[in-house]
Amino acid sequence: MSRTQEIRPDIDDGIDRKVLAQLRARFLKVNSGRLERAMQALSTRQQLVLRLLPLLFHVNHPLLPGYISGLTPAGLSGFEPDDELLAEAQRLTRSFAYKARRGNPSLPIHGLFLMGSLGTVAQAEQSDMDLWVCHAPDLSAQEIGELRKKCDQLESWAATQGAEAHFFLIDPARFTVGDREAQLTSDDCGTTQHYLLLDEFYR
Repeated sequence: MSRTQEIRPDIDDGIDRKVLAQLRARFLKVNSGRLERAMQALSTRQQLVLRLLPLLFHVNHPLLPGYISGLTPAGLSGFEPDDELLAEAQRLTRSFAYKARRGNPSLPIHGLFLMGSLGTVAQAEQSDMDLWVCHAPDLSAQEIGELRKKCDQLESWAATQGAEAHFFLIDPARFTVGDREAQLTSDDCGTTQHYLLLDEFYR
């Protein structure tokens, strides 16, 4: 079996587009494999939770899990649900009809990242789903409050499906300077350092 050649660009000299494309392709391949392994170890209902989460942050429908109000920020950057996922959502509520966003709509959710041991050799039957919800830095305090309530609702819904999920609101601009928005929990007890969290993210 041939070993993939290591790419070590000199950051000080910049990265050309070809190397950047190679790095991106490898990143996506590794993460696709991790997601596939994670799914294999989850129950059918837990798989449903993981599959639906991007859609639930992309749309704001009163009959879907996690709905708080019409003011809750919704719209996941770079995401477009396929027919299979929409069929899953319609099995939850038959009246749901997806309307694709037209023009250049606001997409306040910049990324949804699954963290922790899922999809790695450390994954166990009791592994929970830790997710970073990276949002636009210009959200108001009210909008952040709405988004936090949505995350709480989704944690409760996931629990009804046999999945333990934890969501952490992350403002990337503030996080880069070490300021975190996420409230501390028993899993995140205040002793975890900023760089350890970054290490977890990039792993």
